[in-house]
Parts: sequence; structure tokens; C-alpha cells
Amino acid sequence: MGVLFVIRGVSGGGKSSLAERLAPDANFAADQMPGLYVLGQYQLAKQEEAHKWCLEEVSQCIKGGAPVIAVHNTFVKRKYLDPYLAIAKHYGYSVQV
Repeated sequence: MGVLFVIRGVSGGGKSSLAERLAPDANFAADQMPGLYVLGQYQLAKQEEAHKWCLEEVSQCIKGGAPVIAVHNTFVKRKYLDPYLAIAKHYGYSVQV
């Protein structure tokens, strides 16, 4: 059906730029959650909520049949990728990490 690009790496490593090129209409990161930054300050207490928000945004795009989707977070541990891999598999998306 479609493809999900999972882009992982260090902060400032170009993940967002790559995601924008690969999927200009459907690219997501936890850092994009509304309200995560208040007056330019990162709200650490909202970090978990931001990652849930990101997964939900990607899930909705997959369920809607978007042909190309990119998610770009640091994904410092393999287990953080698992929910994205599971939803992609369920809906028949190929995954590129």
C-alpha cells in the first residue's frame, strides 16, 4: 500500500529536513506537538504526551491511506520504533528505517 520512513538520529542531525523531502505532506515528530514549547521553552513534563501524539498522527495517516509518511524522532532505543512498525505492518505498509 504505502511506505513509512522511520528516521532516527541525534538532535540537529538533519532528520526533519530529510523527512520534509521524503514526505512533504505527511511528516511527523514528537517535537511538533502543539504546546510542547511555551515561550520557546521545551516542556519536559509533556514529553510522553508528545510521543503519544506523534504516534497517533502517524496512525491516522496510515489508516487514511497516505502513500508516503515519515516519522522523525531520535528513537534512541529500538523499542521506541516498535509501535510504528506494528501499525505499519497491520496496514500493509513497507517500512524503511
